[in-house]
Amino acid sequence: MQNQSITIKLPYITEEIYIGNKMLDFMISKIQNRKYDEHVLIVDINTKKDREEYFNRLTKELNVVDILVMRPTPNYKSFKECERIINRLIKAKASRNSCLISIGGGYVADITGYVASNYMRGIDFVQIPTTLMSMVDSVIGKVAINFQENKNLLGSFYSPRYVFSDLDFLSSLKQDEKILGLSEVWKHALIRRDANIIKKIDSCLSSFSEKYCLELVNFSIDVKRSCVIPDYNDRNGSHKALSLGHTFANFLEKKSKMRHGAAVMYGIIFAAILSKKLGKLSLENYNQIIVTASRFEKNIGLLKNIQKSLRIEKVLESFLSDKISENNSFNFVLPTDGGYRVYKNVPEKIVIEALEILKQLQLK
Repeated sequence: MQNQSITIKLPYITEEIYIGNKMLDFMISKIQNRKYDEHVLIVDINTKKDREEYFNRLTKELNVVDILVMRPTPNYKSFKECERIINRLIKAKASRNSCLISIGGGYVADITGYVASNYMRGIDFVQIPTTLMSMVDSVIGKVAINFQENKNLLGSFYSPRYVFSDLDFLSSLKQDEKILGLSEVWKHALIRRDANIIKKIDSCLSSFSEKYCLELVNFSIDVKRSCVIPDYNDRNGSHKALSLGHTFANFLEKKSKMRHGAAVMYGIIFAAILSKKLGKLSLENYNQIIVTASRFEKNIGLLKNIQKSLRIEKVLESFLSDKISENNSFNFVLPTDGGYRVYKNVPEKIVIEALEILKQLQLK
């Protein structure tokens, strides 16, 4: 199968994303053609264990001067880990013509991109995503790390030179990891109101089929590109579409250390409840979201835990400190009958009522 490519032209870089199978020879050739003086690999420890032969090829055929192995947890996206990487780059004498190569999930890509954007005021990096989540949510336009208890508070508007989404990595991916990746595809499908993609997500939630993966990854990247290109520095609104469901998701990730994919799924449920209360989502479209959410819940199964531990005052506090908040107001990106919309100054009373509905919601 021929690789599919997507080109993203931003003011400061032209990013190329390739999606296909058995891409190792292709990606080595593309990276070699850039003629970097050194390459540094930043690798998920689990991926390195599973793909030893893969890394041996990369190390042998590229001028790899160092390999940093990461244990990807939310806590490691910190200054401390950035400092560790930067010290290794200094020791390796990495220059402005060097390249960082991220191999792993989204956490690995984020910290790699953040370091690349700062080291010597910016060097190239390449992303090789190894999970469905990191493929459908590939880095386009921005990277970030956490600061203290604040998720993705520090970041840069920065993109990789290349993203190589080799679908072969998905063959060894656990079922629950695939399900978590589907939540991000679902978000993109709701932004575009694409019933065909939602139907395929529903099918995969019942019985996961890798035959849809190429289409789902390609679709998600196309949606993300359409949001980022006209709003690369997140100023005029279209970029914010990608935060659909993320305001409540950020609370869940911070409060309970929930995985990003699961948190996004529950964040979309809350956003749908709030949108319906505001009269922006019809009962029919709301019910369709709940049907898909019920299929996710059968695989994830954390709703009762969320309901039992939910403290509304803590959620409200988190909402007001979220990066989408302005002037101490409740702001959200919500699904609507037409796709999505950013709503500002949502009354606190309505937000509380939506949270109360979430606490009582039953997914069949």
